[in-house]
Parts: sequence; structure tokens; C-alpha cells
Amino acid sequence: MGKVAWKINGTDELLAKLKKLSDKRAVRKIFRKTVNAAATPVVKAVREAWPKDTGFSAKSVTKKIFAKPAGYTAVIGVDKAARSEAHGHPHVPSKIDHLVELGYTLPDGTVVPAKAPLRRGFEAGEAAANAQFGSKMGAEVDKAFTKGVT
Repeated sequence: MGKVAWKINGTDELLAKLKKLSDKRAVRKIFRKTVNAAATPVVKAVREAWPKDTGFSAKSVTKKIFAKPAGYTAVIGVDKAARSEAHGHPHVPSKIDHLVELGYTLPDGTVVPAKAPLRRGFEAGEAAANAQFGSKMGAEVDKAFTKGVT
């Protein structure tokens, strides 16, 4: 499965202001907060798109923010540490999330179709994530400039 990414429109003015900041720590802090805030609507949309059996798999969907040289990345998926019990058996959502996303074939030949909650959740939450990114970035940049961080 390929990477999912999106480009934020209308943030050119904010990026120009960010380049004026000489405090690189403040810039990193702004980007981390902004990416975290933008990923939240996508996580909520993925949780809603997840098929409900016990509900534990949907609750275990989470996000992690990674710093990379090119910028910050939000990875949205099932928490690997999540463990539960369902129908008298151990339930580990990270071991079945790919089956729910891509579908599978049973030994008797029956095909179980893909539910694709990650893709559907991303599509549903993309507009809200863009809006959240822009508003949070604007608020954080303004806050940095009012603090006098330059």
C-alpha cells in the first residue's frame, strides 16, 4: 500500500512568516503542534469508518508524529500495544488491521472484501485536516510573533 499525503493550500503567507523566525526550536514546536492538530480529524474519521465488532479495534486507532529532515510526518494506524479479549479469544488489532483494510480469502475459497477504513477515513477527514492545519498554523505563528520570538 502506498503512502498517503496531502498538500496544504493557502499557507504560503504563513510559511513566509516562518522563514523569518530565526529560532529553529520555535519553528519545530509550531510544526509539531500543527501536524498533530491536523492529524486529529483524520484519526476520528478512521475510527468512524472502522467496522464495529467489539469496538476495540476502532478505539486502538492512533497517531504518531515523527520528525524527519524534510518536515514532520503523522502516521495514522492501529496501536501495536493494544491488546484485548473478544469472544473468549485474545484480540490484537494490529495483527488483523491489514486484513480489514485489504480483504482476504478464507481457506474454503470465500472472499472477504476489503473494508478500507484507513483510506475511507483519510478521504473523509482530509478537508477537516486542511482547515485545522491552516487555522492552527496561523494561531501558532501569531503566538510566536507576539511572544517576540524572532
